[in-house]
Amino acid sequence: MLADMQGLASEGVARVPGYIDAIRRGHADAAAEPAILVHRGAVCLVDARDPVAAYEACSLAVNEAIERARKHGVGFASVTNSSDCGALVNCLLPVAAAGMVGIGFANSPAAALAEEETRAFCGESPIAAVFPRRESDPIVIDLSLASTDGAAATMLVLMVELMVCSLAGAAFGFEAAQTGSDRPRTGQAFLAVDPAALAGRGSYYSRVETLVTALLGDPEARLPGERRQRSYDAAALAGIDIPDALQRQLHELARR
Repeated sequence: MLADMQGLASEGVARVPGYIDAIRRGHADAAAEPAILVHRGAVCLVDARDPVAAYEACSLAVNEAIERARKHGVGFASVTNSSDCGALVNCLLPVAAAGMVGIGFANSPAAALAEEETRAFCGESPIAAVFPRRESDPIVIDLSLASTDGAAATMLVLMVELMVCSLAGAAFGFEAAQTGSDRPRTGQAFLAVDPAALAGRGSYYSRVETLVTALLGDPEARLPGERRQRSYDAAALAGIDIPDALQRQLHELARR
């Protein structure tokens, strides 16, 4: 629902029928619950255990990263045996709400992204970040490497795949694509940093606003995430539009 309010319909309610279909076909377990496999100081590893538990697993991982950052100044949590978690930056919003900087990485099953590609190596490889502000909405950055070309993009994709999979034991994008099922076993990684552990919260907020002021000195400039926030604010007042076909499909699923 949050994604729909942000104008990201493909990441929201539209996914429900697919999840239900996977459960009915035995490719997902609705009763699955994620669990912490390993925890040591500032880091932990979360096992989603099932694709439909990816959202819950990411929420658990982010909360663990926040708690570890409160104690150690930084917290890092990896998620394995997971699946798509929707708009990655939304997973990080609790980090910003806690007054911390958050960074997230995720991988997904590989898919051919351009006509000239002969071998699919990776999926969307999203990267997200949140930076809290003292009296304004946080700066949110959510991007995909899928539409970027060149050697630099290849290196970034490689970084994401290694960051997400090598530490957590999750499946690489090309491995997930080979399974041909609803259990891609991909992963996510979340980092939370407490500004109080470094230059201090006061300095952090001051530096952020200095950069924002400089950026917005250009009349054509805007902060990332502003359009998404405007859509959310409008939906909070007027609600969201769900296509008639999707509504009928949801009602039929509920009736069954």
